[in-house]
Amino acid sequence: IAVGSVFESIEEAQRCIYACEANRGHCWRRGQSKRVMAIDHSDHRRGKTIKTGCNAHVNLNLICGSTLWQVTLTNWDHNHPREIPPGGTIVRPPTTAQHQVVSEFATSNGFQRQHISTILANCFTDHPLEPKQVSNMINNARRQA
Repeated sequence: IAVGSVFESIEEAQRCIYACEANRGHCWRRGQSKRVMAIDHSDHRRGKTIKTGCNAHVNLNLICGSTLWQVTLTNWDHNHPREIPPGGTIVRPPTTAQHQVVSEFATSNGFQRQHISTILANCFTDHPLEPKQVSNMINNARRQA
C-alpha cells in the first residue's frame, strides 16, 4: 500500500490496510476526519483514554466522479510496541459479505449459531469472527426478517 494505490471500495482498502498492519503486529483503527468541529471549552473534561498519540495513519480519498478510493498519504511509523502477540488475531467488524451470508442462513429453518459460524469460518478464513459477533448478526437478521 503506497501513495497512489487505488481500490474498488473503501472496504477493500481497509482490508488491505488491516492485513498489512496485522502482519506487523498492530491493530489498525479506523478514524474519520471532520470538516467543521466546534469545541465548547467550558465543557472540557480530562478523561483517561487508551490513546498512544501514535501518528501512523493512511489517508483514503474518494476519487472525484468515481467510486474508486485512492491512498493520498501514508505514515507507517508507530510510537509503541506491537499490540498483537505473534500468532494472535484481532477482532474486526463483520464485512458486508459476512452479513449477507448470515442473513441468508439465519432466516432459514434449522441453522443455529454453530452451523453459521462454521460456514463463515470456511468461507472467510482471513476474517474470523467471535461467537458474540455471529450471534448479534443472526439476531439482527431475524429481527429484520
